[in-house]
Amino acid sequence: MIMNIIEKCCHDFYLHVAKLFYAIAFIDGEIREEEYLSLKETLRKEWLQKRQGKEELVASIIACFEQLRKDEKKAVDCFQEFVAYKNKHEQLFSNTMKSMIWEVSCEIADAVRKKNKSELIILARLGKQLGIMK
Repeated sequence: MIMNIIEKCCHDFYLHVAKLFYAIAFIDGEIREEEYLSLKETLRKEWLQKRQGKEELVASIIACFEQLRKDEKKAVDCFQEFVAYKNKHEQLFSNTMKSMIWEVSCEIADAVRKKNKSELIILARLGKQLGIMK
């Protein structure tokens, strides 16, 4: 019973992180291959080093991202769902986790010719939510 609760919590957390990354990549109406590759590369580089080999976490985020893409979810809805989850579960978002989320988000936005206007707006909103920007 307790293990199921922990697994559900972990899955929910990484599902919502995937929703955020999906929103960043899709905010301009298209997910480019460079954005997807940047997501995968940055997750592996940043998260596997800082989360010490938690490959299943990276795989979970990527699988959730791919499902959101397949289901053609709206970027704005995914961002709002991430924010609602974060606000409800603030204790899960340590400074280290916020930093890692910010880093991956910026890398996705920079993947194609740097950040466009839509990406700048969503990053500013994310920065405020994470306490990185005022």
